[in-house]
Amino acid sequence: MPPPVPKQESPSSRAWLCVLTNTLAFPGLGTIMAKRAMGYPQAALTLAGFAVFVGFMCWFFAGLLRVASDYSGDLDQFQKMAWSRVWIAGVGLGLCLLAWIWALFSSMAIMRAARQNQRTI
Repeated sequence: MPPPVPKQESPSSRAWLCVLTNTLAFPGLGTIMAKRAMGYPQAALTLAGFAVFVGFMCWFFAGLLRVASDYSGDLDQFQKMAWSRVWIAGVGLGLCLLAWIWALFSSMAIMRAARQNQRTI
């Protein structure tokens, strides 16, 4: 008995999977799944933004714990220092937002290509 033939998925279902991954899970990964090289810089931008934001948050909570555990710690001084550096978190979030918008445009192109593929089939 011959082995079963694997079921071919339609181009539109594959495109929807890429779009959902791009917009809801990880900007850039859906573009990579669609076999487009543009997904690699999108994913790198997402990771860079996430790393900057998480790095700031780690610094912030470590400083907050340091002030909370030391009775002689100056909370006002820490708050001033944290507010003067909050722009770093904004840069991280901005990079993530930029990657997400870029991935959104890529997702629209992926869907457009899938529709054209279905018309030619």
